[in-house]
Amino acid sequence: DIYRDITKQKLIPSCDLAIWLVSKQAPLKPISNSEKHIAKKLPFDRSYEYSHSRGYVRDALSCLFSVSPLAIPITASPGQDPNLLNGWGYIS
Repeated sequence: DIYRDITKQKLIPSCDLAIWLVSKQAPLKPISNSEKHIAKKLPFDRSYEYSHSRGYVRDALSCLFSVSPLAIPITASPGQDPNLLNGWGYIS
């Protein structure tokens, strides 16, 4: 399982701080099945915003850590900041 394998890795990002700006018109990126399940329960506009933000968090972090976007160990409840597994850093 890719998630189990990735949690055992010591990740060293290429920088200490990273900032990404993404247009709201940018196309959606892949999100996890659990995130898709959450998005389906939200009103259309909120579902799109949730899917967009979670997809781009995954995409940006995948570039930083050189791993697949769907392998990023993130929990992302609506209305809350996404959380990363210990050792992966912080998102605000």
